[in-house]
Amino acid sequence: MELTEVFQSWEEDLVDEAVTELRHARLQHYIADGDSVTRLRVGTFISRAFECFAIRRADPIIEHAEQIARERFAAGYDLFEVQTAINVIEEALWKRILSSVEPDELAHALGMVNAIFGMSKDVLARTYVSLTTNLETPRKELDEILDG
Repeated sequence: MELTEVFQSWEEDLVDEAVTELRHARLQHYIADGDSVTRLRVGTFISRAFECFAIRRADPIIEHAEQIARERFAAGYDLFEVQTAINVIEEALWKRILSSVEPDELAHALGMVNAIFGMSKDVLARTYVSLTTNLETPRKELDEILDG
Protein backbone atom coordinates (compact mmCIF):
# COMPACT_ATOMS: atom_id res chain seq x y z
CA MET A 1 0.00 0.00 0.00
CA GLU A 2 1.27 3.49 -0.88
CA LEU A 3 2.09 5.89 1.96
CA THR A 4 -0.81 8.25 1.22
CA GLU A 5 -3.22 5.31 1.37
CA VAL A 6 -1.73 4.29 4.71
CA PHE A 7 -2.25 7.83 6.00
CA GLN A 8 -5.85 7.86 4.79
CA SER A 9 -6.55 4.56 6.54
CA TRP A 10 -5.65 6.30 9.82
CA GLU A 11 -7.95 9.27 9.29
CA GLU A 12 -10.73 8.37 11.74
CA ASP A 13 -8.31 7.38 14.49
CA LEU A 14 -6.34 10.58 13.98
CA VAL A 15 -9.51 12.66 14.30
CA ASP A 16 -10.43 10.82 17.52
CA GLU A 17 -7.00 11.33 19.02
CA ALA A 18 -6.76 15.00 18.03
CA VAL A 19 -10.21 15.83 19.41
CA THR A 20 -9.33 14.11 22.69
CA GLU A 21 -6.03 16.00 22.93
CA LEU A 22 -7.73 19.31 22.13
CA ARG A 23 -10.21 18.66 24.92
CA HIS A 24 -7.26 18.13 27.29
CA ALA A 25 -5.58 21.33 26.04
CA ARG A 26 -8.58 23.25 27.42
CA LEU A 27 -8.59 25.91 24.73
CA GLN A 28 -11.40 28.37 25.42
CA HIS A 29 -12.97 28.54 21.95
CA TYR A 30 -12.63 24.84 21.23
CA ILE A 31 -14.38 24.01 24.50
CA ALA A 32 -17.17 26.45 23.62
CA ASP A 33 -17.51 24.96 20.11
CA GLY A 34 -17.89 21.43 21.45
CA ASP A 35 -16.60 18.10 20.23
CA SER A 36 -18.86 17.77 17.17
CA VAL A 37 -17.70 21.08 15.64
CA THR A 38 -14.10 20.36 16.58
CA ARG A 39 -14.35 16.87 15.09
CA LEU A 40 -15.64 18.28 11.81
CA ARG A 41 -12.89 20.91 11.65
CA VAL A 42 -10.13 18.46 12.53
CA GLY A 43 -11.44 15.99 9.95
CA THR A 44 -11.49 18.67 7.26
CA PHE A 45 -7.95 19.75 8.09
CA ILE A 46 -6.67 16.18 7.97
CA SER A 47 -8.46 15.57 4.67
CA ARG A 48 -6.84 18.65 3.14
CA ALA A 49 -3.41 17.58 4.40
CA PHE A 50 -3.88 14.08 2.98
CA GLU A 51 -5.02 15.58 -0.31
CA CYS A 52 -1.71 17.46 -0.44
CA PHE A 53 0.19 14.23 0.18
CA ALA A 54 -1.72 12.49 -2.62
CA ILE A 55 -1.30 15.22 -5.26
CA ARG A 56 2.14 16.32 -4.04
CA ARG A 57 1.09 19.97 -3.99
CA ALA A 58 0.39 22.32 -1.09
CA ASP A 59 -2.47 24.32 -2.62
CA PRO A 60 -5.29 22.60 -0.68
CA ILE A 61 -3.69 23.22 2.73
CA ILE A 62 -2.64 26.77 1.86
CA GLU A 63 -6.18 27.70 0.84
CA HIS A 64 -7.60 25.96 3.89
CA ALA A 65 -5.14 27.65 6.29
CA GLU A 66 -6.06 31.07 4.88
CA GLN A 67 -9.75 30.28 5.30
CA ILE A 68 -9.23 29.03 8.86
CA ALA A 69 -7.29 32.20 9.73
CA ARG A 70 -10.03 34.48 8.42
CA GLU A 71 -12.83 32.53 10.11
CA ARG A 72 -11.12 32.05 13.47
CA PHE A 73 -9.83 35.62 13.55
CA ALA A 74 -13.33 36.95 12.90
CA ALA A 75 -14.67 34.67 15.66
CA GLY A 76 -12.13 36.02 18.17
CA TYR A 77 -9.85 32.99 18.42
CA ASP A 78 -6.32 33.60 19.60
CA LEU A 79 -3.66 32.59 17.08
CA PHE A 80 -2.22 30.42 19.86
CA GLU A 81 -5.44 28.36 20.01
CA VAL A 82 -5.50 27.64 16.29
CA GLN A 83 -1.77 26.88 16.09
CA THR A 84 -2.19 24.51 19.04
CA ALA A 85 -4.99 22.69 17.22
CA ILE A 86 -2.76 22.16 14.18
CA ASN A 87 0.11 21.04 16.42
CA VAL A 88 -2.15 18.47 18.08
CA ILE A 89 -3.14 17.03 14.70
CA GLU A 90 0.48 16.96 13.56
CA GLU A 91 1.57 15.25 16.77
CA ALA A 92 -1.08 12.55 16.37
CA LEU A 93 0.15 11.87 12.85
CA TRP A 94 3.79 11.82 13.95
CA LYS A 95 3.05 9.24 16.65
CA ARG A 96 1.26 7.03 14.17
CA ILE A 97 4.06 7.32 11.61
CA LEU A 98 6.80 6.55 14.15
CA SER A 99 4.99 3.46 15.37
CA SER A 100 3.73 2.14 12.02
CA VAL A 101 5.79 3.19 9.02
CA GLU A 102 8.64 1.01 7.83
CA PRO A 103 12.11 2.43 8.55
CA ASP A 104 12.95 2.82 4.86
CA GLU A 105 9.89 5.09 4.39
CA LEU A 106 10.19 6.97 7.68
CA ALA A 107 12.26 9.93 6.42
CA HIS A 108 9.94 10.47 3.46
CA ALA A 109 6.79 10.25 5.60
CA LEU A 110 8.06 12.64 8.26
CA GLY A 111 9.37 15.01 5.60
CA MET A 112 5.95 15.18 3.95
CA VAL A 113 4.25 15.87 7.27
CA ASN A 114 6.80 18.53 8.23
CA ALA A 115 6.44 20.30 4.88
CA ILE A 116 2.65 20.36 4.75
CA PHE A 117 2.02 21.14 8.42
CA GLY A 118 4.84 23.69 8.55
CA MET A 119 3.44 25.45 5.53
CA SER A 120 -0.07 25.46 6.97
CA LYS A 121 1.13 27.01 10.24
CA ASP A 122 3.18 29.61 8.39
CA VAL A 123 0.26 30.62 6.17
CA LEU A 124 -2.07 30.70 9.17
CA ALA A 125 0.28 32.97 11.15
CA ARG A 126 0.96 35.29 8.21
CA THR A 127 -2.76 35.64 7.50
CA TYR A 128 -3.48 36.37 11.17
CA VAL A 129 -0.78 39.05 11.24
CA SER A 130 -2.17 40.58 8.07
CA LEU A 131 -5.68 40.66 9.53
CA THR A 132 -4.41 42.16 12.77
CA THR A 133 -2.50 44.86 10.93
CA ASN A 134 -5.50 45.76 8.79
CA LEU A 135 -7.73 45.88 11.85
CA GLU A 136 -5.38 48.13 13.81
CA THR A 137 -4.86 50.74 11.09
CA PRO A 138 -8.37 52.25 11.31
CA ARG A 139 -8.12 52.25 15.11
CA LYS A 140 -4.89 54.26 14.95
CA GLU A 141 -6.50 56.79 12.65
CA LEU A 142 -9.52 57.08 14.95
CA ASP A 143 -7.25 57.56 17.98
CA GLU A 144 -5.39 60.34 16.14
CA ILE A 145 -8.67 62.07 15.31
CA LEU A 146 -9.89 61.82 18.89
CA ASP A 147 -6.55 63.05 20.29
CA GLY A 148 -6.28 65.91 17.76
